[in-house]
Amino acid sequence: MQQLLFDFISKYIPLNDEEKKALIDLDIFHSVKKGSVLLEEGKTSKEGYFVLQLCIYP
Repeated sequence: MQQLLFDFISKYIPLNDEEKKALIDLDIFHSVKKGSVLLEEGKTSKEGYFVLQLCIYP
């Protein structure tokens, strides 16, 4: 999963191995199951999401 993000970022800026490790160490990569609700209507969130695969439906 991390490699997908690194591939996307590398289209814009290069990342060295130390920078990649720093991102991995932040423990920000999480998977969710199909059908999971990320944010309910009318609610606010302090989370941010970056979709690496598939898509999100409204």
